[in-house]
Amino acid sequence: MVSSQKVPLDEVFAKIGLGWFHMRLWWICGFGFSAAAVEVVLMSFVFPELRRVSEDSSAIQGLTEYQLGSLATIVSCGSIFGELVFGALADRHGRRPIFMVTVFIVFFFGVASSFAPTVSWLAGLRLFVGVGYGGNIAVDFTLYSEFVPTLDRGRMMFLLTGFWPLGQIFACLLAWFMIPSFGWRAYVATCSVPMLMTALARPLIPESPRWLLTQGKVAEATEVCRDIAVQNGKTPEEIGLGDLHEVCLETESQLLDGVCIHDSKWPWEDIWSRHMFSTTIGLLILVSALNYVGYGIVTLMPSFLEMKGIPRSSVYISMLLNAVAQIPGVICATWTATNIGRLCPMRSSIFACGLCLFGFAFVQKQGQVLACTMLASMFLETGWALYHVYVPEVYPTECRAFATGFMSAAGSIVAMGGPLVSAFLLDSSKTPFQVIMAFSSCCLFAGFTSCLLLSIETKDRDLLDVSDGQRVAKVP
Repeated sequence: MVSSQKVPLDEVFAKIGLGWFHMRLWWICGFGFSAAAVEVVLMSFVFPELRRVSEDSSAIQGLTEYQLGSLATIVSCGSIFGELVFGALADRHGRRPIFMVTVFIVFFFGVASSFAPTVSWLAGLRLFVGVGYGGNIAVDFTLYSEFVPTLDRGRMMFLLTGFWPLGQIFACLLAWFMIPSFGWRAYVATCSVPMLMTALARPLIPESPRWLLTQGKVAEATEVCRDIAVQNGKTPEEIGLGDLHEVCLETESQLLDGVCIHDSKWPWEDIWSRHMFSTTIGLLILVSALNYVGYGIVTLMPSFLEMKGIPRSSVYISMLLNAVAQIPGVICATWTATNIGRLCPMRSSIFACGLCLFGFAFVQKQGQVLACTMLASMFLETGWALYHVYVPEVYPTECRAFATGFMSAAGSIVAMGGPLVSAFLLDSSKTPFQVIMAFSSCCLFAGFTSCLLLSIETKDRDLLDVSDGQRVAKVP
């Protein structure tokens, strides 16, 4: 019996190159990421409606600052659960099934929340929406990163992050059109449609061959690679996977010969290992700041603008321009990360966001307010784009999805106190100055600590598959 020859997975992906399969993967994952952005952003337009007492005396309208803060905190609790649980499940049971389950959860409970008769029902249903999109964000980037060749990974990952501002722009335009004419309930229900379209397309994505190899499923991983090659217009022989060849892992110093490396060790041990400890701490602080500040720039921004005397009709325009400003943020992140690296731009963007918010706290004229908010939104998106690319690159395959989910969950845990703190500051001062300064200070602190704790550059580095610190990924 002739034994099969082993071909490293990264070598196979390099020969496959980018093609039709990756374009379809980009659209499906990107549309899911965009749909998650819609679900996150929509509450920023719903909050002013819930704060306002209308003539129909609906039980959900006329809420206090503390009730609104509690609602945002409950949604954060759902996202924390989804990020932790679905991230761990994706490492244990595969990326693809978890990938598909999360979008159905968001769609079902998103539509249901538009019919909520009371604030308790609204909070409960949005809790489950948070569970779904938390899991979606944890798995989306992980699956996508594991299909892309090393040299093209940075560019393709940043192209994926571009879907987030597109989702925000869609949510802003939809709110501008629907809320004044049809109310917030119709708006919430319509915002769930992109997630349904994503759910219908998700079965077209195969399981990650990198994950399959960590489970010892060599034949399945090889077949997936052959299918990808065919979809990209190449034969299995052209990529080195003939009848007597099998794909294997070789991101470490030696071939692993298809042996299952995903043992019973809980991924918690991997992210807190000696080699990853400072990185984990630094990323926890960074993602906490991004979450907390994002709540201010996205969810509270319409309220801030109204408190600064911006007319309600101009708030929709301002929020739309803030969303559009995120596109240059993604472009900036792409260029700097490709030509400079991931770390330096990531640190600089959070610093710059803090300075823009500092200016926003003092200005009053509409043009100055708009300039500060647009710049803050741009630099925040730059930070998020770099963060979303960096985390899947810095952690190994055996704990990548869990690490992504854990980071997001931990950031949400710290940030979920933000709505209550902001509610207290707004209720006590009746002006946005103090809470905006809190957001600015948080950015500056995160930028300083990231300089001290984050030291691993991932630009042009093969993805690690195991967390053994003695195995070092090859740099092309």
